[in-house]
Amino acid sequence: MIDRLMHRATPCLLPLVVAPAFCLMPAPARAQERFLAFPEQSHILDTLRPGHPRVLITPDTWPTVRAKIESDPRLAGWHKQLLAGADEVLVQPPSKYEIPDGLRLLSTSRRVLGRVQLLAYAFRTTEDGRYLDRAWAELAAAAAFPDWNPRHFLDTGEMTAAFGIGYDWLFDQWSDEQRATLRDAILKLGLTPGQQSYEGRERYGWWVKAHHNWNQVCNGGLALGALAIADEAPDLAAEVLHAGLESLPLAMREFAPDGGWGEGPGYWHYATTYNVEHLAALQTALGSDFGLSEFPGFSGTGEFPIFVTAPSGKTLTTRTGTRARSAPHSSSGSPGNSRSPTLPPLRPPLRRPLRSMSSGHRKRLSPSAWQPSRSTDTLRASVS
Repeated sequence: MIDRLMHRATPCLLPLVVAPAFCLMPAPARAQERFLAFPEQSHILDTLRPGHPRVLITPDTWPTVRAKIESDPRLAGWHKQLLAGADEVLVQPPSKYEIPDGLRLLSTSRRVLGRVQLLAYAFRTTEDGRYLDRAWAELAAAAAFPDWNPRHFLDTGEMTAAFGIGYDWLFDQWSDEQRATLRDAILKLGLTPGQQSYEGRERYGWWVKAHHNWNQVCNGGLALGALAIADEAPDLAAEVLHAGLESLPLAMREFAPDGGWGEGPGYWHYATTYNVEHLAALQTALGSDFGLSEFPGFSGTGEFPIFVTAPSGKTLTTRTGTRARSAPHSSSGSPGNSRSPTLPPLRPPLRRPLRSMSSGHRKRLSPSAWQPSRSTDTLRASVS
């Protein structure tokens, strides 16, 4: 129950989306992508927002969330569900280093990420110290892991995201010693393996040149960790962030021409969520996504699941043309269904109002989506 609640309704990382497509066009040459404006590595942190929080949210986020909870009965209902989930986490033991299939730590990384987001949300909206203490227990346990399993780098990417959020969202609550523990874990277990990947020094870094979901998940997770500690480890953070900017377009070109995703709706959800988190974090921390949100098809990709989902909820895979049993990273636990939650836009807002992705969807909550938006349509979409 708690895993489903955290997956479907946690104040989790972000989101966006909107528009269809069933075929992919050849990727455009980099020379044609004049909308990209990447800074030099030595200047990428010039516009870094001082202080915390800055990863996906800003100092104005929590007052806005609390005010909306008070004024909107629907948000108050979601808030109650989230607190119930956080209360369940309070009585559960911290995550352990477990690789049950001999390859993946991924379930653990996702559990840590979901718990940290949920507990941080609960603490910031209630100021109940039990949630803060439990968040620390979860992070401290994972910081003591021997590694974050870089040989299967999705595990490292998602765990780095968890620590970036935990460090940033609760920064003012941590002691100097606690901050050092979290920062050292991000550096040693997250960003250093990432640096080795970008520099081609480890075979597990093959994802840097991938054109699919691994690219977005790994780059996105590393970016969240790097932005969280960028002022304290500027050289490594700048290298990781700049390398991520160079790598991410390989995957983002796959949204062309109109938002389709060749891996199908399940992996679309996984890839796009991290893609949006990456760009949203660049916006909140650096003030720009450097043109990445201008990739053809990206602003419209949220309608893709609608066009591959039948009224029954069964999905049509774009690779095989047959009914999917259940996409690996679908938000639904039911075989053959794709009920991706509406992903509320963060920054920048989309060009079109967001619409429900499928019937029976469950909203994924994001406190940053409750901030005032740049347009009435976007604000209405983000909370509808």
